[in-house]
Amino acid sequence: SMLGSKTSTEILPSVVHVLPLMGAGFAWRFTGVFTVIALTAKARGEKASSTILPDAAFCCLCTIPRATIQGALGAVPLTLHFFASGGYTNKLEVRDFIFIAARLYI
Repeated sequence: SMLGSKTSTEILPSVVHVLPLMGAGFAWRFTGVFTVIALTAKARGEKASSTILPDAAFCCLCTIPRATIQGALGAVPLTLHFFASGGYTNKLEVRDFIFIAARLYI
């Protein structure tokens, strides 16, 4: 577990590798939430479409992973030796990427 671990500033240069993935994930998450809220507005009794964007923004922000979840799950690829078999040529890079992304989320 990474809970209670100290995240140092030496991982900050890795932001350029992780941030695009985080941004794409957030954009797709917002698109999904917005679509569902827009499609269910009539069923929920929404009279005006002016509240769809604020509702979608609120719901999307509520689904952002919390630091405790990232801290609890961030070390799993390292401890369980994910990608250790199966012929992956870049298995260490993938495990390190997941670990660094979890630390940056904290």
